[in-house]
Amino acid sequence: MPRSRLVYVKVDAFDPLMAARIANMVANVFIEQNLSNQLFISKDVLNALQIERSGNQSRAIYESLPAVVNNVLIQQLKQEAAKLQAQLAEASGHYTTKHPQVVALTANLQALQGQIKEETDKVIQSLKIDLSGQLVGNNIRLIDAAVPVYKWFPSNEFYFAAPLAQNLRYPGGTARAAAWAFGFRAVSNGEGVGKTGALQIQHLTVNNKTAGVNGSFYLLDLLAGAEYISPAAQNQPMRFTASALANLGLADTTLYMAPMLTAGLLYQTNPAEQIPNGLSLTLYCRLTDIHLDNAAGKPAALRPSAGLRLGYIFPGFWIQK
Repeated sequence: MPRSRLVYVKVDAFDPLMAARIANMVANVFIEQNLSNQLFISKDVLNALQIERSGNQSRAIYESLPAVVNNVLIQQLKQEAAKLQAQLAEASGHYTTKHPQVVALTANLQALQGQIKEETDKVIQSLKIDLSGQLVGNNIRLIDAAVPVYKWFPSNEFYFAAPLAQNLRYPGGTARAAAWAFGFRAVSNGEGVGKTGALQIQHLTVNNKTAGVNGSFYLLDLLAGAEYISPAAQNQPMRFTASALANLGLADTTLYMAPMLTAGLLYQTNPAEQIPNGLSLTLYCRLTDIHLDNAAGKPAALRPSAGLRLGYIFPGFWIQK
């Protein structure tokens, strides 16, 4: 900070641990350099600092100066940048430029490259200050470390479902129920197998004189499991989906659990993206009975069933916390 013995260190990074490491390295290197308080300026360095040149030319000269090349912090930052570039090159070979992993690696690399430029400019400014005879204090205090943190919101699906056949086995006979459901689902990231989960409400209406029932009831279902989405292909909007789910539900006072399998098609709105988005049509199948204490006024067993689910998937996105 000008005209003081205080140094303000601020680090912006996507990774909080990286930001902390960089801030600590800045503090330690600054203290070590100021404790020695020795500086060697060659004739070439002096000329480079005194002559005004074009942006690219002066930047190349600055980065070749011994004070910059031998700077420990800049060396460490460049090593981190090289690692990120290797990771980005590998990820770019598998994913598109809009994939969350590629987006995050690119943002981290750009932030690190900006940090390298800032540290290079600080070294150059320090050399200019020493040449002009101004003194730099050797006390440092870390004031703040500002870290932008981003959170990924996955793709989400809103859907309507209708069983193809929904039968209930009562003590007095079997009755067919008219049923429908709607729900909200968190979709996997679209790269192979991923996690998925949904919350849905089912409504069933049953009217059967033989079984002695006439009424309706609701089922509240929590679905969780693994989902596979085939890779997106250029100019190929159709993608295949499949999932294996555990269905944990509540009907009146009855808790139940049943396995479920699904298979379907996703019409990708934007085929250039791996992130799932677009219209989906899914066939689902519940594999076991559900025993209910109160199904429209009487206990019954809800038989295994299959149905169709029609939904729309909204693509995921990054937001800054």
